Amino acid sequence: MKKYRKNVLTACFWKRTEMFMKEKIEKLKSSQGNGESKEIQEPANGTGTAKKKSGLAREGIAYLIFGVLTTVIDYVISNLLYYIWKMDPVPAQTIAWGAAVLFAFVTNKWWVFESKNLQLRAMMQEFVSFVSCRLFTGACDLLIMYVFVDCMGMNDLLIKIASNVLVVILNYVASKLIIFRKKG
Repeated sequence: MKKYRKNVLTACFWKRTEMFMKEKIEKLKSSQGNGESKEIQEPANGTGTAKKKSGLAREGIAYLIFGVLTTVIDYVISNLLYYIWKMDPVPAQTIAWGAAVLFAFVTNKWWVFESKNLQLRAMMQEFVSFVSCRLFTGACDLLIMYVFVDCMGMNDLLIKIASNVLVVILNYVASKLIIFRKKG
């Protein structure tokens, strides 16, 4: 009974995701077809600034929410693989990291930065840039931990918190200004 319920819930999740994606694509096609643009344009009298600021707040909140969910996915998958399926820690964490990065890419592309480009080349460029950025900031995190904890003997918990804050900021800035930047 438990397995059946899990399969039904999984099927429902994927069906909803598929319906949502089809809806997004149709909305995008219809807005491109009649020349509409979703970009916020500044009116001549300068009253559009509040809309831009609320858009940034929405984007920041969505980024933090999906970041927390990405962390949960990483944690759950790595623990399932390690404790339940008795996988070695490094392969388990590698698979969990890959799943978390894939989840983060999809949520950042569609819901946080609302990148609408569906061309395969553009999506591959975004994906490669996204993964490269995550690898770079992951290396920065390791370097910070090595220098401040291993070499200088500082408190590992405080350094990890500071390092995570820096990594989140770097990932957001890279995603906003480089990976998913709005053209035009």
